[in-house]
Amino acid sequence: MPPFLSISSTSPVAAGFVALMKSIKSDLPPAEYKRILMETSRSLTYNGEECPRVPDVYEAVKLISGITE
Repeated sequence: MPPFLSISSTSPVAAGFVALMKSIKSDLPPAEYKRILMETSRSLTYNGEECPRVPDVYEAVKLISGITE
């Protein structure tokens, strides 16, 4: 199994991503943070296993920074 793909490990990582986005722009509704995470996610293949949606925090931060400009 790829690293950080279980619920117990991905939940804190996702919470950290949202906290980082909130530190950049804190006034968005929760659905908007979710949309940004979904929009900036990408697929990942690890040891032949495919994970269809992995958030890319760098792309999320770039996107949310563009929203604030």
